Amino acid sequence: VLAASSSMDKLVMKHLFAHRGLPQLPYVSFLKSEYEKYEHNIIELIQNKLEYPVFVKPANLGSSVGISKCTNKEELLEGIKEAFQFDRKLVIEQGVDAREIEVAVLGNDYPETTLPGEVVKEVQFYDYKSK
Repeated sequence: VLAASSSMDKLVMKHLFAHRGLPQLPYVSFLKSEYEKYEHNIIELIQNKLEYPVFVKPANLGSSVGISKCTNKEELLEGIKEAFQFDRKLVIEQGVDAREIEVAVLGNDYPETTLPGEVVKEVQFYDYKSK
């Protein structure tokens, strides 16, 4: 249960990965209350720290629910607005052009995995609807 609950929070996982020295893409995270108070500063931080495209993600959902790929400031503002409909904590991640590989892990005491499979998509972003 701990592994499942930890992995559902993208920010918690980022902290755990960092603690173990795993490389990560640059990101910015914030709460809705912080954004409401410091919107201009947060947008400025995102644009100074990250390059477009970026992905706006609710911190606590899976299956790409509420995630937006943003290629400019206008899309970023819309993506943030959309993501806040699903969570009060967001993670904005640097986009990267890479192959996407998925593996399923099933079980507890004796977990089994599927073979790795490449996600082949005909859309720019493998969003919830595409899945």
